[in-house]
Amino acid sequence: MSEYYKTKNIERLYPAFYSNTLLSGFCKHRGFEEEHEVRIVITEPSIEVGPDPQKPGGKPYRKAHSYLRNGAAVPCIHLFEDQSLESLPIRRIIVGPHPDKQERKNSVEILLHNHGIDAEVLVSDTPFRGR
Repeated sequence: MSEYYKTKNIERLYPAFYSNTLLSGFCKHRGFEEEHEVRIVITEPSIEVGPDPQKPGGKPYRKAHSYLRNGAAVPCIHLFEDQSLESLPIRRIIVGPHPDKQERKNSVEILLHNHGIDAEVLVSDTPFRGR
């Protein structure tokens, strides 16, 4: 950060972005300890950039998709679309703190059933502290 402030060269911030991305994958508030989650952090540029120089054979970056959430487009990539998995290896899902967490649990159970995934669905013991 200090190098950026000295030079105003945006590229001096890149190491900070890299460090922040790494930390976000490993650091978590202790209130969510029960989840024992596995995190996947992926930072890929747009497909318009061209082939990924680090992938053999010039394989392109994953295609960016999007979905709507509260009227806003949310970018995403489909991680497993090029895999031949019968289903994802999901064993347990914990619905996080929310005022309607039981309804959300029921919705997740329906989604799992519709996709043929046999996984346990629990609600978090962490209290909801939102609005």
